[in-house]
Amino acid sequence: MKKIIFIALVMLALSTSFAQPKCQKGTNKDNHQGMHKKDNKLMGQLNLSTEQKSKLKEIKEEFRKKQETLGTEQNITVKEFNDRATALRREMRDKRDQILTAEQKQKLANIKEEIEKKKEERFSHHLDKMKTKLSLTDDQVSQIKQNRDKLRNDILKIKNDSKLNDQQKRMKIRALILQQKESRSKMFTSDQLKKIEERKKQKPQKQKEKKVN
Repeated sequence: MKKIIFIALVMLALSTSFAQPKCQKGTNKDNHQGMHKKDNKLMGQLNLSTEQKSKLKEIKEEFRKKQETLGTEQNITVKEFNDRATALRREMRDKRDQILTAEQKQKLANIKEEIEKKKEERFSHHLDKMKTKLSLTDDQVSQIKQNRDKLRNDILKIKNDSKLNDQQKRMKIRALILQQKESRSKMFTSDQLKKIEERKKQKPQKQKEKKVN
């Protein structure tokens, strides 16, 4: 691509506050690199046949070419760009899913379920440490859990909203996370907030020490 698409926040602000401008070229590569790595890791656990791997490679190549073509479009708005980019990713996922057997689809669902289970375990472990180090009350622990559950449910609704493109979903999710952080901070006492800030300052130093060791 010869040009880079507007930064997400600027894009949406311009597209809603003013007459929509022409979309500058771009690929959203950085935004979706992590997603592609996760997909590749998941697919690598499904014991794909040689034929399936070949088809998957063709699907990715087709997606790459269409994505590059979209990036060269001159006369489209930012919203149109994001809508079409989202449609391309959905098309790729649908085609990818079609090459999987019923057994592989079930295995993929099981893997995702296990990932979510491990996330819950990590959260519970983290919350237990917080309770001890910050002297949280049972009521505070309960509020934190409710706050997180609400966030997860709200994020799930956004992800399942087919009317939104991927860019709009990301912006809504970011806004939700910020709101969640603000509401969660109100659950702590001033002393607890001080301890949290101290731990944040110590974290980079601890990470450096781990790397050295």
